[in-house]
Amino acid sequence: MTTTKELFVTNGYTKTPLPSLPDPLIGEVINNPITGGTRFINRTFFMCHTVNSAQTFGRKQSGLYLLNLDTNVWQFVPCSTSATQNITMGAIFEDSGSNLYLAHHDLTLANYYIATLLNSVPPTASFITAPFGQSNNKKVAEAAIVELISNNLSQYSPLISGTISLKVYNYSRPLWNYAAEKGTAPATNKLNVDGTAAGYNDSEIGDEVTILTGANAGSIRHITAITSQGTANEVWTLDSALANLTEDVAIINVQPFKLAKKFTLNSSSIPADGLFFDIQNRSKGRKFLLKVVFENLNYRTSLSVPSVSLIYDDLSTL
Repeated sequence: MTTTKELFVTNGYTKTPLPSLPDPLIGEVINNPITGGTRFINRTFFMCHTVNSAQTFGRKQSGLYLLNLDTNVWQFVPCSTSATQNITMGAIFEDSGSNLYLAHHDLTLANYYIATLLNSVPPTASFITAPFGQSNNKKVAEAAIVELISNNLSQYSPLISGTISLKVYNYSRPLWNYAAEKGTAPATNKLNVDGTAAGYNDSEIGDEVTILTGANAGSIRHITAITSQGTANEVWTLDSALANLTEDVAIINVQPFKLAKKFTLNSSSIPADGLFFDIQNRSKGRKFLLKVVFENLNYRTSLSVPSVSLIYDDLSTL
């Protein structure tokens, strides 16, 4: 059963609470699925969730949330257009062949969809670690190791093709920010924003940007240059071109995750000692978050990440 503040399992006499969605705000409606927007299958709870608010861009997303009842870990799956804002989620349905279908409305593209939920490799997947180095001493992040193992449920070869990136956040700026495209982007590798707007459209060179709506939804890039900063026609240059010109008022998630390194793998075996990421910019801070992003994985890739380690120099100063 769902309420606006709570998830729980009940037999009508007793109830067992379930973990709430991550990172709720005080006074926020945490859960809002429609009737038919939730389902239990085996030991997994499925919930279609809608959230479209400037305060939650990126931090909370519209899409399908899955709770593993054995691990109490939430996973998030975007809808079929890859947009996570300007989306209204509908019902989830399972047919007699155990096929799952999701209904959703993409307000930006002005279309309604019924999509199939498949157990296959997504075009992009990512996660953020727990904080590293939480003492008050100043530190310098030097390297990270991402351990990979093959999913033992897979029946395919564990050879990997795709890219794996590691990014570093040092708590020197707010983690969540957003921007809005102003007019159609001048090129596929550029974004145009109003740099005079208060409270958003703030960025620095190196920041990660994720398009949340429109034809480029789900695309992740980094800012390599900013021209006319602080003006009404501020332009961000991206590290690679997007598939389409970004539309007027497209919503963009902006985060100060700095790219440390990107590995490109081509039919590679899983490295026994993990992937070693040299953090060349030697980010300084008192504590850090790491973000690992998987992109363009081949359809047979099935991986687990049992551990992520950060190597840092503790300066022993306050």
